[in-house]
Amino acid sequence: MENEFIYIASAFLVLFCLTIILLLVSIKRGKKIKEQASLLKRRDDSVERYNALEKTLEQTKKEAQDNYFALEERLKNVESELDHKANNLIQTAEKLLKDHTDFLASQVTASNYVETKNKLEEVFDFCLAHDYENQEALKQAQKSLQRKFENLVRKDLEQQSQNELKDKMREERTFQEKVKGELERLEQEKLSLQRELHNAIHVANEKQAQQLQFKLDRVEEHIQRASDQSSTSTTSGFVYILSNYGSFGEEVFKIGFTQSENPQAEIDALSETLPFPFDIHALINASNAEQLYQTLKERLQKYSVNKVNLEKDFFAVPLDKIVEIGEELEGKFVYEKEPEALEYFQSMETSVEDLEYLLQVKRQQQNSEE
Repeated sequence: MENEFIYIASAFLVLFCLTIILLLVSIKRGKKIKEQASLLKRRDDSVERYNALEKTLEQTKKEAQDNYFALEERLKNVESELDHKANNLIQTAEKLLKDHTDFLASQVTASNYVETKNKLEEVFDFCLAHDYENQEALKQAQKSLQRKFENLVRKDLEQQSQNELKDKMREERTFQEKVKGELERLEQEKLSLQRELHNAIHVANEKQAQQLQFKLDRVEEHIQRASDQSSTSTTSGFVYILSNYGSFGEEVFKIGFTQSENPQAEIDALSETLPFPFDIHALINASNAEQLYQTLKERLQKYSVNKVNLEKDFFAVPLDKIVEIGEELEGKFVYEKEPEALEYFQSMETSVEDLEYLLQVKRQQQNSEE
């Protein structure tokens, strides 16, 4: 009985242990199944999310592509608009250049070329500052301006030559008329003296005949001199070299020519509008004063003080250079190297008190004369 009990108890214990083991295995298996179910669920969720993301990506890609095509179309429109504006800008710039070039070309004269050229370059600088550069147009505009200027200078020189020729012809005509009148007067005087001489010889008045013969010889000499003058052109005169230290400074000289019998008076007239008188460095007596003056002027052109108006006769050059060219053309001549500039240096030495005293004396003299 006891053995049966033990057997039953052992069987029951084994059954209990098996049950416990099965229970533990079931629990573990349940957990594993649960985990697998969870994994399957998560996998299903991932697939759905993947599908959703793929769909969203496709939609985003399509929208991006649509935006790209729209932006590309818009960029083309903007580029087209910019090209149109650029063409308009170029046309505007070209019109501006043409208008200004034509205007400046109409304003250029024989004496304002450099000023007009600078204005033209300012127009091109303005266009360059606004992103338009056309060096070829600038060169063409400058060439056009140069051609206009050269034509004007040529016409101006032609006009000057015509005027000078007319002046020379008028002077020559006046001179010849004067000589002709003098010759006629001398011929009349000669005829009168010949008649008187014939009468004196006829009456045997030897003393009177000698006096008349002497007068007749003098008249014939005057006739010969007048005839020589008539055959000689009116080109002789003086070429002068002047300076004005007080007005223009050191080593600035004026050259000119005159056919006046009193060149000093003409030089004094040049000083009337200046604070100090001119000093004469040389008076060159030339058979063709105008030609010597023109040649001197051409040789000294690069030393010209006024490089715009080339008709001005002032030159910044050492006196020795002018003398060298002058002697090469006309031979040796007398010249004064140092300027006197007397009034200038006296003015520098005159104090304010001295000046007041001089003015006072001048006023007193004027009052006494009144």
